[in-house]
Amino acid sequence: MIDVEVAGIPLVLRGQPAVQAIIRDVTDRRRAREENRKAQQALQENEQRYRELFENANDIIYTHDLAGNFTSLNRSGEKITGYSREEAMKMNIVDVLAPEYLITAPRDDRSKN
Repeated sequence: MIDVEVAGIPLVLRGQPAVQAIIRDVTDRRRAREENRKAQQALQENEQRYRELFENANDIIYTHDLAGNFTSLNRSGEKITGYSREEAMKMNIVDVLAPEYLITAPRDDRSKN
């Protein structure tokens, strides 16, 4: 058995009604669609596991972009630092580093803005 797609066009051929039909094998297309659906489901499950790990960790977990701007902060990070996520998203890593570590941290040149 194979999956097919059928399209028909009614017409008149030599004075008689007829149908011109096009039949396409769509087995590969359906198989690819199913594989894509399974991959999307696996991705969602992995994202959910990551989110649970991120949110339930007892340590501060954060991400920042290449300029040092915070892009995420977990619940422990909020509790430990006292900053809400919304506040942290407006901050840069240099805003929270101890002065002795600023030399080794990438700088965000805010004077250019």
